[in-house]
Amino acid sequence: SPQYTAENIIRVSEVSVKAGGSISIPCLYSSQYTNHVKYFSCVTQRSGSIDGTEVTINTNVPNVFSVTMRGLKTESSGWYLCVSGNLQFPVRLTVTEQPTTSKVSEVSVKAGGSISIPCLYSSQYTNHVKYLCKGYYWISCTYKVRTDKNNSVTIDTNVRNVFSVTMRGLKTESSGWYLCVSGNLQFPVRLTVTEQPTKSKYYNYKRETYRLMNVCECQ
Repeated sequence: SPQYTAENIIRVSEVSVKAGGSISIPCLYSSQYTNHVKYFSCVTQRSGSIDGTEVTINTNVPNVFSVTMRGLKTESSGWYLCVSGNLQFPVRLTVTEQPTTSKVSEVSVKAGGSISIPCLYSSQYTNHVKYLCKGYYWISCTYKVRTDKNNSVTIDTNVRNVFSVTMRGLKTESSGWYLCVSGNLQFPVRLTVTEQPTKSKYYNYKRETYRLMNVCECQ
């Protein structure tokens, strides 16, 4: 599974976890917010709870604070906010009976390193060929790896409803948009390869857009 470190940064937009299990969500921020209070929805301390779910916050990795949620229930599903200063990044959590998966929207990795990207698909695409190609649009996408061919880039389909693509020896010119594809299902991922670890781009989200997050409704 992907490791969340300063040199291998993954911004997660959606996560899915089995009921009763736990999940760690990486929340990114830029250096200017190092001294700001970090919180996840309404949990502002190192530990707390949201609707009875235990939540802990770890800030040991520079520019990333990791939020761990344990004992998740199906009613824990919904939108949550990673917040540092005036930065807000929404994460959608789904708690189901299915194995843990995550949908990645942006990845940053140091040149020469490697990265594993989880690509999700629904059960109806189980028997379709899965592949990763470089490009934002399918019509002009260049194949990098397919499940029905041998490639230098590896692809793993051992986890149900997710195929994991591992890229090694990355160069700066590997940066760009990639498409995870299964059947007619397409999901874009942006990869940035630099000589130094990078910060992901950040966006401010109007809180009223995500009313379901219930930022202040904690137990």
